Amino acid sequence: MGKTVSGKNMIRALKKLGFEEMYFEGSHAHLRKESIKVTIPCHGNEDLKIGTLNNILKTAKVTFQQIKDLIK
Repeated sequence: MGKTVSGKNMIRALKKLGFEEMYFEGSHAHLRKESIKVTIPCHGNEDLKIGTLNNILKTAKVTFQQIKDLIK
């Protein structure tokens, strides 16, 4: 795996960390865990752009390594 992940894999990993899918609007999934809300673009199997990935990780308060370990 490279330095980024697909939207589908990010959603799968965040769900394993306790995030719940609130709703899916267009091509974006909206997840939450307690008071943390995060939106993830899901355009097929395309990898997330680095800036988008970093923003999701920061908002969700997780590290890339945690996500990487969960999607192996």
